Amino acid sequence: MKKNNYKTMFLPIIMSLLVVTFVFVGCKPEPEPGVSDFLVSSCLDEDRRGYYDSDTIYVTAINDNSLKIRTTNTHFNCCSEDFWEDVTVDEINIAVSMYEDAEVPCDCVCPRSVVFALNNMEFGKTYNIFLLKSDDYVYYKFELVFDEGIDLMFIR
Repeated sequence: MKKNNYKTMFLPIIMSLLVVTFVFVGCKPEPEPGVSDFLVSSCLDEDRRGYYDSDTIYVTAINDNSLKIRTTNTHFNCCSEDFWEDVTVDEINIAVSMYEDAEVPCDCVCPRSVVFALNNMEFGKTYNIFLLKSDDYVYYKFELVFDEGIDLMFIR
């Protein structure tokens, strides 16, 4: 009579469980890029004539998967007090849309600074970034290969 060997009997079951565990654990999708720390300043000093004509956009890596994006002189409606953002990711295209609360637009513009972090970037991956998109209008767009040494400045 053949003796039952528990090691031989349970080995296929244990191996099957290990394979199933590795398949489910190893298939976690990478998180998509998103925005954090979104902030829009109050109206900037109106006595800076001539300074309103251009906006400087700074793009800096703040760690191994995040970019800090800051504008210095972005024009918005004077009556707006609340702002919020939405991020749309399509493969390598990242669109950061921005919305303001002005129900009835005032007859003036107000320069403001906008600051936010773009998180979950993948090292070495090329991205097309569309900043402050609104419907078909894009305030500024650029392409970059994400690297933790990024330190860019654009003048618009």
